Parts: sequence; C-alpha cells; structure tokens
Amino acid sequence: MSVLNEERAKPAPTAGKAISPSRLLRIAQPDPKRRELMRARAIDDTLDADRRRVGERVAVVFRWLFLVVLAVLNNVTPARSIDARVTVDIFIGAWAVMNVVINVLLIRGYRPGKQFSLSTMALDIFFAAGLVYLSNGFSSPFFLALFLAVITNAVRFGATASVASAVIIAIIYLFVPLRGSCARHRLHDARAGA
Repeated sequence: MSVLNEERAKPAPTAGKAISPSRLLRIAQPDPKRRELMRARAIDDTLDADRRRVGERVAVVFRWLFLVVLAVLNNVTPARSIDARVTVDIFIGAWAVMNVVINVLLIRGYRPGKQFSLSTMALDIFFAAGLVYLSNGFSSPFFLALFLAVITNAVRFGATASVASAVIIAIIYLFVPLRGSCARHRLHDARAGA
C-alpha cells in the first residue's frame, strides 16, 4: 500500500463480542461426520491405488511365467516350421517388451489407475489372441495365453470382471481362429491355382 492509501484506510469495526480461541477452532473445523467421510474417502483412494499396484505386479509375474512357458512350447514343438517359430518368437518378444516396460514403471513407483489396468488388459488379450491366430487357430498350442488374461483380470478387477473377460475371450477364441483358418485356406488355394 502507498502512504496515501494507508492514511485513508480505516480499521474494520469489531463485531461486538470477542470469540474465544476454542470456539474459533470449533467453527473452523468441519462437521465430524463430514470429516469422517473425507477421511474414509482418502483411505479408500490410497487403498485402491495400492490394490491396483499389487494387482499389476501379480499380473507381471503371471505374464512372465506364461511368456516363458509359451516360448518353450514354441521352440520345443517339432511339428512347427522355422518360419512359424520365428513369427511367434517375435510376437512373444513384443509381449515381453511390454512386460518389461510395465515392470520398470511399477518399480519406479508409478501408481496405476483404472485406465492403465484396462489398457494392459486389452494388450494381454490382443497378444494372446494374436498368438492363437498366428499358430493355426483351434489347433494352436498357445490357447493357454488366453487363460493369462482371465487370471490377471481376476486379480486386477475381481470376479465380475473376470467372468466378463472370460466371455469376451471365449467369443474371440471362437471367431479369431475361424478368420485365420479362412485366410490360410484362401492363401493355400491361391498358391495351388498359380
């Protein structure tokens, strides 16, 4: 304030009776029920974030377990051609890179939200369906990858989401291999006709 403003400024009139410090504290504090509600909401948010982080860590462990089993299954099966093995190995490698990125994020303290969990769920389903598609559909030994998505969804979201994802994965399992086998038959027919 300038010197002129200070001269013009008048102190505010007092409100009559002075308020005791204890009464002032009671007025400033929110209603006890509201305070309890705010505290419960803060605890829920913290626990929800911790639950999601634990769920994602469990999903990472399951994903590594399944990736190792799928890689061994791919490279030990004698009936598969070298080209098919390499294609599936590249796909499993891409899935492993995704898992490494998620693992690094979690180790660095990232708190996954619902959107993060949904996107990792979608990527798990994508990679699992892709493995089934790339490896002869219904006769694929990689149908186990689809179980990974159901298990990790049960850990992340609970029973209801697990059942919903199992239904979605069942539909994908029925239609993706059919589409892949139709495409392979057309390719075979085109090669035979040429």
